[in-house]
Amino acid sequence: MVEASGVVNTLGSPVVQLSYRAGGDAAELGQLLRYRELKRGALQLSGQATYRSASGEYSATGKMQASAVNWQDPSLRLEKIRGGLVYSADRSEQGAEHFNISSLFVAALGGTVHGTVETSHLPGKKAVGRTELVVTGLDLEQTLHAFSVRELPLAGRTVGELKVNWEGAPANAQMETALRVSPLARAGRLPLTAEVEAAGDFRHSSVELRKLDFLGLGPFHPAYPEGINAVLSNPPYGELREYRFFEKCLQLFSRGTELVVLMPLAFVDRAQGVKAAVLKGRPLGVTTGHVIIYHVIGNPVRLSST
Repeated sequence: MVEASGVVNTLGSPVVQLSYRAGGDAAELGQLLRYRELKRGALQLSGQATYRSASGEYSATGKMQASAVNWQDPSLRLEKIRGGLVYSADRSEQGAEHFNISSLFVAALGGTVHGTVETSHLPGKKAVGRTELVVTGLDLEQTLHAFSVRELPLAGRTVGELKVNWEGAPANAQMETALRVSPLARAGRLPLTAEVEAAGDFRHSSVELRKLDFLGLGPFHPAYPEGINAVLSNPPYGELREYRFFEKCLQLFSRGTELVVLMPLAFVDRAQGVKAAVLKGRPLGVTTGHVIIYHVIGNPVRLSST
């Protein structure tokens, strides 16, 4: 459904002013715009626009709302998305073009995303764009499933920021993100606490992981997932966190589970009943003096953090 009404002023050099309203099925609109990833849902669009034929100037403002929208591509599947945005677009007599989203809201994956989008293309220069998003409460399990990652039995809620800048085209974008995961108790899942900082290069399809800190396993939930028979980890160090990590593994995982953990060399002197292999050099780029600890849960072990 498309509705439009307006006026035309100055027939010799027409100026068109109109109000518009459109709505329909997201899948049909996706086919029309060649976004076949849109599978279902409803979209509503409304606003005002002005066009000056003599100079080619235009301006438009409006808003869009979406409800129960599904998106599916080879790497991502989202269901029942709802949200909205407020936008503006304009072109000056000199040919400068701008498109801005001053307010963006999306509810999906058990949480919300708020943000802004700014793009501009000035005559004789490359187009540039910037996106800033704030993530609140995204469900980690739902997010992993959306990317078809079902092997990690993790539970948590994610908050953080994501910034994207591009020049020339969105395909050249550079992304920076800082996220924090807080634990969520859920049957059959491991509650996770973590911090992640990363930078991405869309053009070269690369990601630089600047920080990955698993701060803890969170409160233990009685219905811990079965079937895990090995843990390979580089836990956080300092303030006795590596000892708390090892003790938590002994509590959470079942008898017979194998632990293979990178630890500071001092851990060897404070752990009786484990096997150790001292490493040379700087494994994973960290400081010298590290050891690989191997232990099978159920075998006698004694830890002393002092």
